[in-house]
Amino acid sequence: MSQYIIYFNQQWVGDHSEEWFASRGPLAKAVMDEMRDARVLIFAAGVDEDLNASITADGTGGTLEFRTGLSSTGFCGESEGCF
Repeated sequence: MSQYIIYFNQQWVGDHSEEWFASRGPLAKAVMDEMRDARVLIFAAGVDEDLNASITADGTGGTLEFRTGLSSTGFCGESEGCF
């Protein structure tokens, strides 16, 4: 089964009031309920935003290779800076 991470870097979120964040709770719960109904596995964990601590894993060459740092290509399709 494929696994995907949906991650929002704090710098992308911006500064919002506590009320704004609280208003997003019901919206996020509705999305999770829909995913659960579709039998999507949902899990959560803290994600370290320190890019120096990043590790990438690449299994496209037939063997799993681990490297430190960012991936040279990633989900966003750019040549650098993707995970």
